[in-house]
Amino acid sequence: MICAAPDYLPIFFVNFISHFFNLFTFNKYPIKLFRNEYIRIIGYSCRSLFHICMEYFKKDDLVVVTTPLHHTSFRNIITLFVKPENIHIIEMNDGYNEIVKLPDIERCDLVIITHLFGMDLEMPYMEEFKEKHKCVFIEDRVQGGEIHKEFSEDIFDISFYSCGMDKRPIALGGGFVNIKDSNMELINFMEKSIKDYKPESVYERFLFLLKKIPTYLLYNSRWFIYFLIKLLNMFNYSLTKFAQKYREKNPGFDHNNYLKQPSNALLKSVHCNLDKYRYIEFLYEINGYKFMHKMNSNVKKTYFPWYKNINLLTPYNTVFMDVNKINEFMDYMDGLNICVVKNPTYKIFDHIYDNKIKDETFNNSLLYIPSLGNMTDCEMIFLVECLGNFMKQ
Repeated sequence: MICAAPDYLPIFFVNFISHFFNLFTFNKYPIKLFRNEYIRIIGYSCRSLFHICMEYFKKDDLVVVTTPLHHTSFRNIITLFVKPENIHIIEMNDGYNEIVKLPDIERCDLVIITHLFGMDLEMPYMEEFKEKHKCVFIEDRVQGGEIHKEFSEDIFDISFYSCGMDKRPIALGGGFVNIKDSNMELINFMEKSIKDYKPESVYERFLFLLKKIPTYLLYNSRWFIYFLIKLLNMFNYSLTKFAQKYREKNPGFDHNNYLKQPSNALLKSVHCNLDKYRYIEFLYEINGYKFMHKMNSNVKKTYFPWYKNINLLTPYNTVFMDVNKINEFMDYMDGLNICVVKNPTYKIFDHIYDNKIKDETFNNSLLYIPSLGNMTDCEMIFLVECLGNFMKQ
């Protein structure tokens, strides 16, 4: 048994409760913050900020070059504003941690990059491409590298971050975007758009936080997880099926109703936690280092083809599995009371393009196993042994 879920909220209980106290604030918190050479805009969520950004660039013949895998919301927003024939997909290497080839096209307006697995992609050829097309570079860095870097590379103009329940930094909601100050028209558009939206009410914020209590217990309380597993065993119910259904019903964010102005309570939560990310990164660094160094190179290469001795700063302990063995692997782990869920985060585009089969196969091969953030050393050793034993079957 491993008393850890496939996700983790990197927040202490006292900090969790503090967000409820923020509901009573009467202070006004700004949505625009001035930094050196860039401006930060805070919004209701990362997806709402990306939606506004795409709305600014909207035109009938908008041409986008982008990575194949995105968070569901980013994929959906891109397809909302861009015609399928104008979405050109970047070719990735087999580990999906490096760009292999950029599309050979005559015109490009936006390059949109999503970083994966808690690290920044390796991106050759980008400077030449930007120089040729004079396009805007945007990145979704929610699952990227260290946040002390406001942009993964200087080439980027716009960088998005989430402050959701399992992100860095964590504010149980909200998000922010860093925009180079050479893009003042976009900055003003985003600020005005946010202020024109209907404000999130204190009651809505309260209900949002209230719904996070069972999630916090399921993801963070080892005693709660232990008794839940025992209860599921008693009724002969699959732990994996329970986890899959719970995550589908409780995603931690609004799928559709996200174009809102953040409440002062949410803004306070974001402002109070903007610089509180180092502990989270340190936790993932330490546990990630211990976990990876407990397995041999063959196991590591098989299950983590993207790993390059770089700390993976993410709560998602993602593994790669042959699509033909996924059900067998899930049954195997379920029998050991180890929770596994199929990739709930990333999606590829629906339209036909070169390398789609490869991208689809890779995306369907991703599984989430227990998060390292809430695991003991003994559990890590046990999990490594389980991965190795399955590979030998």
